[in-house]
Amino acid sequence: MRHTNQQLDNVSIVWAGKTTMHIETGAVLSDIVLMTNMDNDQLLQAQLKLNGDVIYDLTGEDLRMIEAYKNPDAIAAGIFIVPFDDLTGRTEDGQNLTGLVTTAQDKLTLTLKIAAATAQQTNDGDSPEIAGFIRQRGRLEIGGALEQRVYVPRKYVLDIDASATGLNNFSTFSRGPRIQRMHMKTANITNLTIKHNRLERWNMSTAQNDLMLSRFKRNKQAGYMHFDAIASGFNLMDSLQTAGKSFEIKPTVSAAGNIPVLFEVLEAA
Repeated sequence: MRHTNQQLDNVSIVWAGKTTMHIETGAVLSDIVLMTNMDNDQLLQAQLKLNGDVIYDLTGEDLRMIEAYKNPDAIAAGIFIVPFDDLTGRTEDGQNLTGLVTTAQDKLTLTLKIAAATAQQTNDGDSPEIAGFIRQRGRLEIGGALEQRVYVPRKYVLDIDASATGLNNFSTFSRGPRIQRMHMKTANITNLTIKHNRLERWNMSTAQNDLMLSRFKRNKQAGYMHFDAIASGFNLMDSLQTAGKSFEIKPTVSAAGNIPVLFEVLEAA
């Protein structure tokens, strides 16, 4: 059996409060599963820091959207999964690629911020409850040495300013990470073009993109355009390289407006 489950310690938190959990290190993390009595929109922030560096910074709604996009089965209300292993990978190595390798010397913390109680929760006298578990595996022994951290998975939201109807250009993305997915929170994109080192790497209408995602059995979420470089399941080979002289994301939109984009990327450790 490759994976074991470690129960989370009881999480102490109050409505409209914030708490920081210290995660035991030394293994390879696959998922952190939070089981709560909260509404789906009450987890305002889940921020994961590795040695003081923020690698995940998402809302509960972001976490549930990612899970719903990859998983055809509905998730019960109040459950939030912080994913590392990408279970859509076709191979074991591909699934393990984004597993977070930690050493005994690492410091890993998960900070949770929650909303105020609803009127119903106040009337019922409910206190916030957060429990759950961590799915993890031991570090492999490779050539007589323990598995090292080669990539750091990151998940965060950046805004693309689509300031005009028609073609827009976003060229300030920090070059270096490999992009696995971009979840673009808008219904206004009609076409997406991506250029790397001035060469066109992607040019698809929204209808063409949705057709491709359907063929790969991904679950398009309402109000989003999903750019999924690894829809094939080959999680490293098909990820989009950004290092180089230039990198441009060029959405064509039917109406101007800010576009929040949830990036799933791999960065060299």
